[in-house]
This record gives sequence, C-alpha cells and structure tokens, in this order.
Amino acid sequence: MDINRIDVRQLRYFMAVAEELNFSRAAERLNISQPPLSVQIKALEDQLNVKLFERTKRKVELTEAGAYLARAAQGCLTNLQSTFLSTQEVARGQSGEIKIGTNFSSIFYSGFADLLTRYHAAYPKVKIRVKEMLSQQAIEALNNKQIDIGFLWPETTYMKGDVAFKVLENVPLELCVPAKGPLAKVKSLSIEHLKDQNLMFSARQLRSEFVEDLQKAALKKGVHLHMYQEAAIFPVLVHLVAAGYGLAFLPRFLEAVSPGRVKFLPLSGLKLRGANPALAFAYNTKSLSVKARHFLDMVDED
Repeated sequence: MDINRIDVRQLRYFMAVAEELNFSRAAERLNISQPPLSVQIKALEDQLNVKLFERTKRKVELTEAGAYLARAAQGCLTNLQSTFLSTQEVARGQSGEIKIGTNFSSIFYSGFADLLTRYHAAYPKVKIRVKEMLSQQAIEALNNKQIDIGFLWPETTYMKGDVAFKVLENVPLELCVPAKGPLAKVKSLSIEHLKDQNLMFSARQLRSEFVEDLQKAALKKGVHLHMYQEAAIFPVLVHLVAAGYGLAFLPRFLEAVSPGRVKFLPLSGLKLRGANPALAFAYNTKSLSVKARHFLDMVDED
C-alpha cells in the first residue's frame, strides 16, 4: 500500500457515500457525476487492498472495514480542517505566540497592563510570553529575533541594528523617600534637601545625563551628593528606600512595588536632562511579525 497515493479528495468522496449509502445522492451532494465517484472509490479500495462497500442493485452497505474507515476518516478530515484553519489564523496574527521582552520596572506601569488586556481581548488565541530582561538585553534579543517586541527604557547607546522605538509615554522621575521619614513632610523639595542624604542609583542611571546634570546643579548650590550604585533594577531600589537605606529618583508608578511605605516627591526648580525618560515599545523593522504589528497598531491608537 502506498499511502502517498491516497488524497483528501478520495476520503471526502468515501465519506459522502458512507453517509448517503447511495452513489447517486453522494455524487449529487459532491456536485460531480456518478462515474468519477465510482472510479475514485474503486481506486481507494485498490490502494488499501480492502473492500469498503457491499453493493447490489438495491442497496449499498459498508463492510466492517468500511465502517471502521468511516469513523476514523471523519476524525482525520475534522483534524485536517482544523489544522488548515489554524494555519490561516497564524498567518493573520490571530493565533500562535507573541514574545515580549520587558524591563523589570516597566511591568509595574499601568499602561502596559492595559495594552495586554486590550490585546488579549482582540486576539484571545494568541499566547503572550513575557520575558523579563534589561533594556540592552531586549535590544539584543530583538536584533537576534528572539522576541517580537520590547517594552523598555530606550537609550541612544542601545539603538543599534534594525530596532526602532515607539514612545508610549514620557515618565517624570521623582524622589522616592520613606513614607515615615522626615522628607515625606516636605511640601516643596529643593536640591538643598539632598544634602547628607544617601542617593541610590541603578548602573544605567549613574551613566545618564540626569545624574550628570544633578551633580552640576548640586555643586552650584554648594551641596555635596552622596551617590552610589545599589541595584541594577528600579523595583529593588524602591524596597531599599522603604527599608531606610537611602533615596532614589524613580518613576512614580513604582509606588506600587511597596505601597504605603514610600512617597514620591517632585524636585522643583530644576531642568535636568533625562528627567522625563521615555517608556517605549521596541521592534525589529526588518522582521516585524503580524502579531507584533497588531500590538503596535494598538499603541498608535492611544
């Protein structure tokens, strides 16, 4: 038996006869004439080397082997149709998987959760895989086609390869202080309030224009800043502030990391570069999947 010679059309023809138990009605149902139908059924029987129907002038009946094939073939045809439909859904971005690389702190931004909710509502069959990674790692993953889209803090040093950014929102940095500390009662925070305070930064922040301008502003006021790196990611800094290890300049939405234990204060009277960092979606312009395009379309709608 050469299974490669058996095609879907023969199974469809067989199922029509098996259900109608009448070659004329089966041929009419298939919108073909009866002779070609009989030829295909005979060819199927020859290929399988079994008799599928008992045929007389009065009636057509399934043999035991024919009855078995009818049950099995129905499942095969149903599965095949489902496979073809799923293939079309994947091509349209309505099914499959989308991989998102996101910065650890960005996960706490409410806009990210809103987008995920909207995307899931529009494309419920698409599985969302969220991988936590630093912004630079996400850019590398996009260039290597390991993820479809990134949600991160873009920096010019990371903008390489075929990656482009779609800014979602600029988020101002504010001073994160212990909710029960003395600075929590300050109504208007100035550079002088930073005197003798331990300021904690991530490694990325220490290299930023924001810290450079902050130091310059402090020197003009005769304030010496105690700065050091304590964590690589923002959420850890929030916990350290809450525990009393120092203060940190962070986006206000990270208050959700330690609710009730920290407070965010804007630093007034200063214009610092990088004080309003952008949260953005990053994508590979040369390998943008249909699913990623749908996600970006939702960003454009905002």
